Amino acid sequence: MKLFTPALIKLAMCASLLGHDAAAINTIVTSVEGATGLWSDPSMWVNNTVPEVGDDVVITGMGSKVTLDVLNPPLLNSITVNMGATLEVSDPLPGNEMVLELYHLHVLHHASFILGTPNNRIEGNVLIRLHGDATTPVLDADHPSSGSKVLFNHNGNVDMHGAKRSHTWTRLAATAYEGDALLRVRGWVDWKSGEKIAITSADFDVEGFNEQLEAQEVMIMQAIHETSAFDEPETVIIVSEPMAYTHFGDIQCWNDNSGEEFCVDTVAEVALLTRNVVVEGHMDPASVAARFGAQMKFHNSEYGLSKISYVETRDMGQLGVLGSYPIHFHVPGNSDGSFATGNSIHRSFNRAITIHGAQGIYVGNNVAFDTFGHAIYLEDGTEMGNTIEGNLVFNTHAQEEDLLDAKDRTPASFWISNPNNTIVRNVAGGGRYAGFWIVPEKNIEADSNLCPRHLPLGEFRDNVAHSYVKYGIEATRWLPKKAGSPCDDDSEDEPAVLANNTVFKCGYNGVRFVGSSGGCGAIMLDGLVAVDNARTYHTSAAVYWSSVSDSVQQTGTVGVRNGIFIQWSNNNPFSRIPLTAPVRAALKFPDNSDNVFVESSVFVNYYQEGWVFDPERQSGQHDANKNGFEIATRDLNFINSPNRVHFRFPHHGIVIDRDGSIAGNPGRIVPASPLYDMNRCSAAPPYIATTLANDASRNQYDKMFHSVDLLLCDYDYTLRRLGRGEFLDGDDEMALQTFENGGNEEAVVGYGNQGRYTVVAPTNTTIHVMFDRGYSPREWLQQLSRRYMEYQEFIHFVFHPPATKAFATFNVEFDGNDAPANAVWTEGDALHVIFEANTIELKGLTYADTVPTTSPPSKTPTTTSPTALPTKQPTLNPTFVALGQPCTRGSDCDSGICASNGDDEVVCVLSDLFCR
Repeated sequence: MKLFTPALIKLAMCASLLGHDAAAINTIVTSVEGATGLWSDPSMWVNNTVPEVGDDVVITGMGSKVTLDVLNPPLLNSITVNMGATLEVSDPLPGNEMVLELYHLHVLHHASFILGTPNNRIEGNVLIRLHGDATTPVLDADHPSSGSKVLFNHNGNVDMHGAKRSHTWTRLAATAYEGDALLRVRGWVDWKSGEKIAITSADFDVEGFNEQLEAQEVMIMQAIHETSAFDEPETVIIVSEPMAYTHFGDIQCWNDNSGEEFCVDTVAEVALLTRNVVVEGHMDPASVAARFGAQMKFHNSEYGLSKISYVETRDMGQLGVLGSYPIHFHVPGNSDGSFATGNSIHRSFNRAITIHGAQGIYVGNNVAFDTFGHAIYLEDGTEMGNTIEGNLVFNTHAQEEDLLDAKDRTPASFWISNPNNTIVRNVAGGGRYAGFWIVPEKNIEADSNLCPRHLPLGEFRDNVAHSYVKYGIEATRWLPKKAGSPCDDDSEDEPAVLANNTVFKCGYNGVRFVGSSGGCGAIMLDGLVAVDNARTYHTSAAVYWSSVSDSVQQTGTVGVRNGIFIQWSNNNPFSRIPLTAPVRAALKFPDNSDNVFVESSVFVNYYQEGWVFDPERQSGQHDANKNGFEIATRDLNFINSPNRVHFRFPHHGIVIDRDGSIAGNPGRIVPASPLYDMNRCSAAPPYIATTLANDASRNQYDKMFHSVDLLLCDYDYTLRRLGRGEFLDGDDEMALQTFENGGNEEAVVGYGNQGRYTVVAPTNTTIHVMFDRGYSPREWLQQLSRRYMEYQEFIHFVFHPPATKAFATFNVEFDGNDAPANAVWTEGDALHVIFEANTIELKGLTYADTVPTTSPPSKTPTTTSPTALPTKQPTLNPTFVALGQPCTRGSDCDSGICASNGDDEVVCVLSDLFCR
């Protein structure tokens, strides 16, 4: 008969705490309060008997410490370590394994569970197997959120530290071909015979856009240290079964046009799955059917830390159960000192590592393989000041049922709900949707004063994403603002720099910037390496912007520098899209912004269906307000890339080639139009504008594939996006418009129910707009792009027939008397336009080169202009004025714009590429 203290009698009376009826309550066994000793010592227990099968063990009291020294204790219902007590697991001797099996392990109220420490690690083998299924009740009614099948920490300390390994993951040192049973990896790894590894894909998934990714799990048979021909340490690994797929493992190098070599590292990774300390779920038939694994939840809201390193978890996570993940830091607040490092998480039914409501947690050097839903997961946007570094996450699957969140159907290996964290040196190595998804909300329920969408970036650099069905890196409606800014989309921007990241073999886009309304904000890509991306889909590109927010349009805080873009590499097999599919591009630009910049970048193998520059892919010729925007470029290098600029219809866009690195001479590259003065423009060199054929097989993509001839206009021949035509209310077809400039006419035909048309025309000219029937052009006038005009630029419009009611027009004459004398238009705080006598003055927005920058890649491409030259030299080859030197308005500054410096001096000041 077991003895009960009064405290235990009270516990026994509370049958509901155990979730059973009274007759089914297990015996509660407690340690002697204040005693220190071994689990196997009967005198450590109040009833003088060590715990038996089914017992609920309570170790309680400040100063109490029990050391688990039994290799195979009986299956227990629970262990609760409480009120300052300690349970420590002894290190098994070599050749032995300790197996602890139970349903619940709770660490509460200043208590400690110690399975090794960072300075005294467990070197033997320890397995904790957690039992239970979806019907298992919670242990403690005071902590209903603990769930079941759980290791739970509430305001206690948990230390779990397995043997440290030389490498938790590495990369292939040579390609492993289909059928090979030998891998060569980088470094002298300490991996052993009998341990399991997994190899990522380095390609698209061969079965199509589904869950059949090319990663493979195998066992090590033998590992041999060698030295490469370049005197680099390598390990040859003989594995248990041949490769089912080819895994690319070669560094690829090219020479730019100056002979400078640059290299890209787009190879498969190899992860070590085995650790000597293991936490796993017991998978009985009910658990298998429900995908109900074990969980570890660390809720240190008031006290204590949770530190987990070099632990393997498997068969963890509970499908559809909120908060039930393999490793879950749950609303601990400031948790500086808590960490998860060097761990292996695989076969998880619900995420991998979750940080919720925490600051200061370090997650580093972990491996997460074969998981469902978002894997490394910043939960609700309150997470700031955490560091996620050096992790490898791959085979991230979609949850197709029992969803916690519908977004788990489109899972990211790294879900980042708050950008104010440090995300560096991680690898997202393949999955159903995206590698990294930055998706901050504007407001969050947990803290109404916190606006993650507007927070500045902590760090996001040196990350790799590859082999995703859709996107390598995605940012959704992120508007980085200065720290301390109010929750206001119009507050001051703080440009974010995503630095030195690599994306390859991503099906839709390597990097994607989108937003349900307004797109993303001031985000720059510095040192991006993008290789073999964009397999299909009409927005396929290495980098794609859908649109940008209003606050950064025309500011020059959106763009790319120091990039390497490669359409085709040597990484085969490569599943090329059929020629009936849309164009693949390096850069697809936003549909609502000027001043996007591209500089100091190299482009390799853009030919056939591949193009370097392509305006917004979803826009058509008659889409409203999506065309005619300006892109500024300089210091570009093209290797085997004749397809440089792809415009699909007149007025589609403007590329400002500032230094001639695209076309051989500085100028403005535009689609041909009769409105342009051919004394100022000439046919663009053929090597920048190969025309795609239009054939019957492309009917569904007519708007996407239609290509036009390009012109190279003089650098000082200013062209502006000026406006669009529009429906009459209730009209199902737009009237024919004809534009006339200096006797040259361009007719615009109505296009079904998409009767809109953007006009790009030279400034300081008179444009006549003629309609085939009379109606007010008021709607047309509302869409004029006044804000892009600069000092002393104007357009003189004459409409035929006249408008019946004029509205906010500028420099417009009508064939009647309806034009206002001095109409004034004010657009927000950023723009003030005064319309009078053929001049426009406005407060422009400029891009400052003072934004944070990062070091370029070690092999920064240099620029060599193409050898072929246009048939007509531009009339202006601008002379650049140095920063701080006096200038005249309209002159070109080396890296700025001619403007007042605030001291009544007109000098070159920092600005963007758009010096006119």
